[in-house]
Amino acid sequence: RSATFLAGALIFFACVLPVLIFLKDKKVPTPLAEFRPAKEGFKIAMKDENIRYFLISYYLFADAILTLQLFVSLYLEEVAQMDDKQKTVALLIALLCGVVGAWVSPKLAQRLKSTRKAIHILIGSWALLLMGFALSRAPGLFTALLLFNGFAFGALFALARAYYSQIIPHNKQAELFSVFVLFERAASILGPLVWSGTILAFSSFGSDRYRFAMFSLGIIVAISFFVFSKVKEPLPQA
Repeated sequence: RSATFLAGALIFFACVLPVLIFLKDKKVPTPLAEFRPAKEGFKIAMKDENIRYFLISYYLFADAILTLQLFVSLYLEEVAQMDDKQKTVALLIALLCGVVGAWVSPKLAQRLKSTRKAIHILIGSWALLLMGFALSRAPGLFTALLLFNGFAFGALFALARAYYSQIIPHNKQAELFSVFVLFERAASILGPLVWSGTILAFSSFGSDRYRFAMFSLGIIVAISFFVFSKVKEPLPQA
């Protein structure tokens, strides 16, 4: 297993070499006055109710997504009893489903005639999928739910960025996207704490403690669903 990290590091290094060798920075002087602190962007975001509720909702479901990424391999090993080969194949297919989800997400928003509605449906569906993933014991259903989780993961991240760009003022995008990234990075805190705390609380249940932990992620996404219901459709901007 340890050799895979070495192989991954070599592949990353090979991929970054063309950037290091051929990509040159353009020296364009930029007045310091144009750089506004992230604190100002945070104040703008918190004053706007629509942006505030969106960021809180995004934080919650992104937190669940990132936590799932961290622990899904362990979950498949302990709960589904998959070996390394089966886990690799299952996660690869789920990742491909995520690519498909990101690719079809604009068409989904067009079909529903609302990016907001598409995100809301995806958050609600994903909450149910995570809970189903936690309760499922049939191998076929287990695998199918894993694939749908991958699809929802890809579609949600793709649509969230697009929708955020619609609800923030066009002349404040630099400041407010820095806040978006801040919420995205901070989303790796709550989920692992909830996951670890749940496993500790249900440690006497053996491998089923991981099911409780997965169900707790579904609850986090369900809360995100209700928070997102407070987000309104964006008004046209001049």
